[in-house]
Amino acid sequence: MQIKDTGLAFGVVTIICHWTGALLLPGFLLLALVTFAGSGSPTPEELATVTTLSFLSLLLFSFRIYWRLKHYHPMPLGGAKPVEVIVGRCVAFGLLVAGVVLPLILWAALSASGLPYVVFGLAFPSIWAQGETASLLLTILFWMGVTAFTLGFLLHLFGAYKHQIVLKDDAVFRLMGKRIEL
Repeated sequence: MQIKDTGLAFGVVTIICHWTGALLLPGFLLLALVTFAGSGSPTPEELATVTTLSFLSLLLFSFRIYWRLKHYHPMPLGGAKPVEVIVGRCVAFGLLVAGVVLPLILWAALSASGLPYVVFGLAFPSIWAQGETASLLLTILFWMGVTAFTLGFLLHLFGAYKHQIVLKDDAVFRLMGKRIEL
């Protein structure tokens, strides 16, 4: 198995980063939902867990964007329509951008609320001035981003379903390391 992506197959770096991100970002967002939707303010331990996962997401998805821009992306399988390819790649890239932007918005919202952004026990500096209005607007922006990410993620899962169940091609298996001949 090769390290880098080629026109025919995904490399091991892309495969590992894809599946790690597929678990990390939805996990971080679900944990944020449970933590912040609960009654009262979150405990410092819960907040530290959410911020640490968001920071790891920020690092992973920043690397994924770099890797995606610097390496060939494999060609689509079968007779995919050009519109489907464009939409699929735009959704995939939008999910990558969400993995970078949502942790930054969370950091700004926590800073505006006066809450610490703690990663592995290390408190990061505030990136936004404290204020009730800013806190409210950034929190709304964060949850709007989570909603947009969720819709994009569902569209991405629909594409995987379509390839696996309807078209019965090997597109999903290709992201598990299977070598595919076009």
